[in-house]
Amino acid sequence: MTGENHGDGARATGPALEAHYRFTLWLVPVLERFPRSQKFLLVFCFGN
Repeated sequence: MTGENHGDGARATGPALEAHYRFTLWLVPVLERFPRSQKFLLVFCFGN
């Protein structure tokens, strides 16, 4: 269950958080291959 304590400081997460985490793990290396100017453009678009 969400919020359930496992005794080691970790908590179970919901499927949405798990999917977001896996997406982030996939996305970061992909973005590393982008040119610097494109990275800043993405940050600007998401920031506004």
